[in-house]
Amino acid sequence: SYFNDPLTTLNNGAVIMALLLWPVATIVWSRLHPAAAVLLVGIVASGLLLLSSGASLLSIASGLIAFVLVFIFGRPAGLAIGVIIAGLIVMAPPLMESFSQSESIKNLAIDAPTSVKHRLLMWDFVTSRIAENPVLGWGMDSSRYLPQDAFRLAPNMEIMPLHPHNAALQIRLELGWPGVIITAALILTVFQAILSANLPKFQIAIRAAVASAYLSVGAVSYGVWQNWWIAVAWALAATVAIATTPKTP
Repeated sequence: SYFNDPLTTLNNGAVIMALLLWPVATIVWSRLHPAAAVLLVGIVASGLLLLSSGASLLSIASGLIAFVLVFIFGRPAGLAIGVIIAGLIVMAPPLMESFSQSESIKNLAIDAPTSVKHRLLMWDFVTSRIAENPVLGWGMDSSRYLPQDAFRLAPNMEIMPLHPHNAALQIRLELGWPGVIITAALILTVFQAILSANLPKFQIAIRAAVASAYLSVGAVSYGVWQNWWIAVAWALAATVAIATTPKTP
Protein backbone atom coordinates (compact mmCIF):
# COMPACT_ATOMS: atom_id res chain seq x y z
CA SER A 1 0.00 0.00 0.00
CA TYR A 2 1.12 3.55 -0.77
CA PHE A 3 -1.32 5.10 1.70
CA ASN A 4 1.18 7.24 3.60
CA ASP A 5 3.66 8.09 0.84
CA PRO A 6 2.94 11.61 -0.48
CA LEU A 7 4.77 11.06 -3.76
CA THR A 8 3.63 7.60 -4.84
CA THR A 9 0.07 7.18 -3.54
CA LEU A 10 -1.27 7.87 -7.02
CA ASN A 11 1.00 5.41 -8.76
CA ASN A 12 1.27 5.17 -12.53
CA GLY A 13 0.58 1.48 -12.98
CA ALA A 14 -2.64 1.49 -10.97
CA VAL A 15 -3.93 4.55 -12.80
CA ILE A 16 -3.22 3.13 -16.26
CA MET A 17 -4.85 -0.16 -15.26
CA ALA A 18 -7.95 1.71 -14.06
CA LEU A 19 -8.17 3.75 -17.27
CA LEU A 20 -7.73 0.73 -19.52
CA LEU A 21 -10.36 -1.17 -17.54
CA TRP A 22 -13.20 0.53 -19.45
CA PRO A 23 -12.20 -0.35 -23.03
CA VAL A 24 -10.85 -3.78 -22.08
CA ALA A 25 -14.06 -4.65 -20.22
CA THR A 26 -16.03 -3.47 -23.25
CA ILE A 27 -14.07 -5.83 -25.52
CA VAL A 28 -14.55 -8.73 -23.11
CA TRP A 29 -18.28 -7.92 -22.83
CA SER A 30 -18.86 -7.90 -26.59
CA ARG A 31 -16.50 -10.67 -27.71
CA LEU A 32 -16.53 -13.11 -24.81
CA HIS A 33 -19.34 -12.86 -22.24
CA PRO A 34 -20.91 -10.12 -20.07
CA ALA A 35 -20.26 -12.16 -16.93
CA ALA A 36 -16.54 -12.25 -17.75
CA ALA A 37 -16.51 -8.46 -18.10
CA VAL A 38 -18.23 -8.00 -14.73
CA LEU A 39 -15.77 -10.42 -13.11
CA LEU A 40 -12.84 -8.53 -14.65
CA VAL A 41 -14.10 -5.20 -13.31
CA GLY A 42 -14.59 -6.68 -9.85
CA ILE A 43 -11.11 -8.21 -9.71
CA VAL A 44 -9.35 -5.06 -10.93
CA ALA A 45 -11.36 -2.72 -8.69
CA SER A 46 -10.65 -4.95 -5.65
CA GLY A 47 -6.94 -4.96 -6.40
CA LEU A 48 -6.84 -1.19 -6.77
CA LEU A 49 -8.73 -0.79 -3.50
CA LEU A 50 -6.07 -2.83 -1.72
CA LEU A 51 -3.36 -0.59 -3.21
CA SER A 52 -5.04 2.52 -1.76
CA SER A 53 -4.49 4.28 -5.08
CA GLY A 54 -6.79 7.26 -4.79
CA ALA A 55 -6.48 8.46 -8.39
CA SER A 56 -7.28 5.05 -9.88
CA LEU A 57 -10.36 4.65 -7.69
CA LEU A 58 -11.43 8.20 -8.50
CA SER A 59 -11.13 7.47 -12.22
CA ILE A 60 -13.31 4.37 -11.92
CA ALA A 61 -15.93 6.24 -9.88
CA SER A 62 -16.06 9.27 -12.19
CA GLY A 63 -16.13 7.06 -15.26
CA LEU A 64 -18.97 4.99 -13.81
CA ILE A 65 -21.01 8.11 -13.03
CA ALA A 66 -20.47 9.47 -16.56
CA PHE A 67 -21.35 6.11 -18.11
CA VAL A 68 -24.60 5.75 -16.16
CA LEU A 69 -25.71 9.32 -16.88
CA VAL A 70 -25.00 9.14 -20.61
CA PHE A 71 -26.44 5.65 -20.97
CA ILE A 72 -29.68 6.61 -19.21
CA PHE A 73 -30.17 10.23 -20.32
CA GLY A 74 -28.24 10.23 -23.59
CA ARG A 75 -26.43 13.11 -25.26
CA PRO A 76 -27.86 15.92 -23.07
CA ALA A 77 -26.21 14.31 -20.04
CA GLY A 78 -22.91 13.99 -21.90
CA LEU A 79 -23.06 17.63 -22.94
CA ALA A 80 -23.80 18.63 -19.35
CA ILE A 81 -20.74 16.67 -18.17
CA GLY A 82 -18.56 18.45 -20.73
CA VAL A 83 -19.92 21.86 -19.73
CA ILE A 84 -19.38 21.14 -16.02
CA ILE A 85 -15.77 20.03 -16.60
CA ALA A 86 -15.08 23.10 -18.76
CA GLY A 87 -16.64 25.29 -16.08
CA LEU A 88 -14.45 23.73 -13.39
CA ILE A 89 -11.39 24.45 -15.54
CA VAL A 90 -12.38 28.12 -15.79
CA MET A 91 -13.33 28.53 -12.12
CA ALA A 92 -10.60 26.34 -10.60
CA PRO A 93 -8.64 28.99 -8.62
CA PRO A 94 -11.54 30.58 -6.69
CA LEU A 95 -13.17 27.19 -6.16
CA MET A 96 -9.93 25.72 -4.86
CA GLU A 97 -9.39 28.70 -2.58
CA SER A 98 -12.84 28.30 -1.05
CA PHE A 99 -12.31 24.54 -0.83
CA SER A 100 -8.97 24.79 0.99
CA GLN A 101 -10.31 27.39 3.46
CA SER A 102 -13.43 25.42 4.34
CA GLU A 103 -13.51 24.36 7.98
CA SER A 104 -15.23 21.11 7.04
CA ILE A 105 -12.42 20.24 4.64
CA LYS A 106 -9.80 21.13 7.25
CA ASN A 107 -11.47 18.83 9.78
CA LEU A 108 -11.66 15.98 7.28
CA ALA A 109 -8.02 16.49 6.33
CA ILE A 110 -6.85 15.81 9.89
CA ASP A 111 -7.23 12.05 9.41
CA ALA A 112 -6.54 12.08 5.65
CA PRO A 113 -3.51 10.39 4.02
CA THR A 114 -0.31 12.41 3.82
CA SER A 115 -0.74 12.77 0.08
CA VAL A 116 -4.11 14.48 0.53
CA LYS A 117 -2.75 16.93 3.10
CA HIS A 118 0.18 17.70 0.82
CA ARG A 119 -2.10 18.44 -2.10
CA LEU A 120 -4.29 20.79 -0.09
CA LEU A 121 -1.23 22.80 0.95
CA MET A 122 0.13 22.70 -2.58
CA TRP A 123 -3.10 23.91 -4.16
CA ASP A 124 -3.36 26.74 -1.65
CA PHE A 125 0.20 27.77 -2.59
CA VAL A 126 -0.64 27.59 -6.32
CA THR A 127 -3.73 29.79 -6.03
CA SER A 128 -1.56 32.43 -4.34
CA ARG A 129 0.93 32.30 -7.21
CA ILE A 130 -1.91 32.52 -9.76
CA ALA A 131 -3.06 35.75 -8.12
CA GLU A 132 0.36 37.28 -8.80
CA ASN A 133 0.07 36.80 -12.60
CA PRO A 134 -3.66 36.22 -13.14
CA VAL A 135 -4.01 37.15 -16.82
CA LEU A 136 -1.09 35.69 -18.80
CA GLY A 137 0.38 33.34 -16.20
CA TRP A 138 4.01 32.54 -15.45
CA GLY A 139 4.79 30.77 -18.73
CA MET A 140 4.59 27.22 -20.02
CA ASP A 141 6.23 24.62 -17.76
CA SER A 142 7.19 27.33 -15.28
CA SER A 143 5.76 25.44 -12.27
CA ARG A 144 9.02 23.66 -11.56
CA TYR A 145 10.94 26.94 -11.48
CA LEU A 146 8.72 29.05 -9.23
CA PRO A 147 10.45 30.28 -6.02
CA GLN A 148 9.18 28.14 -3.17
CA ASP A 149 12.07 27.61 -0.75
CA ALA A 150 10.28 29.68 1.89
CA PHE A 151 7.31 27.29 1.74
CA ARG A 152 9.05 23.92 2.10
CA LEU A 153 7.16 21.34 4.14
CA ALA A 154 10.46 19.82 5.27
CA PRO A 155 14.14 20.24 4.37
CA ASN A 156 13.76 17.49 1.76
CA MET A 157 10.15 18.19 0.76
CA GLU A 158 9.04 20.97 -1.58
CA ILE A 159 5.51 22.25 -1.29
CA MET A 160 5.08 21.78 -5.06
CA PRO A 161 7.23 19.01 -6.56
CA LEU A 162 7.57 19.93 -10.26
CA HIS A 163 3.89 20.73 -10.94
CA PRO A 164 0.60 21.47 -9.09
CA HIS A 165 -0.84 17.94 -9.47
CA ASN A 166 -4.00 19.55 -10.84
CA ALA A 167 -4.38 20.19 -14.56
CA ALA A 168 -6.77 23.13 -14.22
CA LEU A 169 -4.55 24.95 -11.74
CA GLN A 170 -1.42 24.24 -13.76
CA ILE A 171 -2.92 25.62 -16.95
CA ARG A 172 -4.13 28.77 -15.20
CA LEU A 173 -0.81 29.17 -13.35
CA GLU A 174 1.33 28.81 -16.46
CA LEU A 175 -0.84 29.96 -19.37
CA GLY A 176 -3.29 32.35 -17.70
CA TRP A 177 -6.68 33.10 -19.17
CA PRO A 178 -5.71 32.32 -22.81
CA GLY A 179 -4.72 28.79 -21.81
CA VAL A 180 -7.85 28.31 -19.72
CA ILE A 181 -10.15 29.41 -22.55
CA ILE A 182 -8.40 27.17 -25.10
CA THR A 183 -8.51 24.18 -22.73
CA ALA A 184 -12.20 24.65 -21.93
CA ALA A 185 -12.97 24.89 -25.66
CA LEU A 186 -10.92 21.75 -26.33
CA ILE A 187 -12.81 19.78 -23.68
CA LEU A 188 -16.16 20.87 -25.10
CA THR A 189 -14.96 19.89 -28.59
CA VAL A 190 -13.93 16.42 -27.39
CA PHE A 191 -17.29 15.79 -25.72
CA GLN A 192 -19.14 17.14 -28.76
CA ALA A 193 -17.22 14.71 -30.97
CA ILE A 194 -17.99 11.82 -28.61
CA LEU A 195 -21.68 12.64 -28.46
CA SER A 196 -22.12 13.28 -32.20
CA ALA A 197 -20.63 9.93 -33.22
CA ASN A 198 -23.01 7.65 -35.11
CA LEU A 199 -22.84 4.89 -32.53
CA PRO A 200 -25.22 3.08 -30.17
CA LYS A 201 -25.78 4.68 -26.78
CA PHE A 202 -23.67 2.06 -25.00
CA GLN A 203 -20.55 2.86 -27.05
CA ILE A 204 -21.06 6.61 -26.65
CA ALA A 205 -21.42 6.15 -22.89
CA ILE A 206 -18.15 4.17 -22.77
CA ARG A 207 -16.32 6.95 -24.62
CA ALA A 208 -17.74 9.61 -22.30
CA ALA A 209 -16.77 7.47 -19.30
CA VAL A 210 -13.16 7.14 -20.42
CA ALA A 211 -12.83 10.87 -21.15
CA SER A 212 -14.25 11.70 -17.72
CA ALA A 213 -11.99 9.15 -16.02
CA TYR A 214 -8.85 10.53 -17.69
CA LEU A 215 -9.72 14.11 -16.80
CA SER A 216 -10.50 13.17 -13.20
CA VAL A 217 -6.98 11.76 -12.79
CA GLY A 218 -5.58 15.00 -14.18
CA ALA A 219 -7.43 16.84 -11.41
CA VAL A 220 -5.40 15.16 -8.66
CA SER A 221 -2.13 14.03 -10.20
CA TYR A 222 0.46 14.32 -12.96
CA GLY A 223 1.71 17.28 -14.94
CA VAL A 224 -0.06 18.57 -18.02
CA TRP A 225 3.09 18.41 -20.15
CA GLN A 226 4.43 15.03 -19.04
CA ASN A 227 5.13 13.13 -22.27
CA TRP A 228 4.07 9.75 -20.93
CA TRP A 229 0.76 11.14 -19.66
CA ILE A 230 -0.02 12.69 -23.05
CA ALA A 231 0.96 9.39 -24.70
CA VAL A 232 -1.44 7.57 -22.37
CA ALA A 233 -4.25 9.79 -23.67
CA TRP A 234 -3.52 8.86 -27.29
CA ALA A 235 -3.08 5.18 -26.50
CA LEU A 236 -6.29 5.22 -24.48
CA ALA A 237 -8.18 6.94 -27.31
CA ALA A 238 -6.95 4.31 -29.78
CA THR A 239 -7.95 1.46 -27.46
CA VAL A 240 -11.39 2.98 -26.91
CA ALA A 241 -11.87 3.37 -30.67
CA ILE A 242 -11.04 -0.32 -31.15
CA ALA A 243 -13.37 -1.34 -28.34
CA THR A 244 -16.37 0.76 -29.36
CA THR A 245 -16.28 0.84 -33.17
CA PRO A 246 -18.59 -1.83 -34.64
CA LYS A 247 -16.96 -4.36 -36.92
CA THR A 248 -17.68 -3.95 -40.63
CA PRO A 249 -18.72 -7.11 -42.44
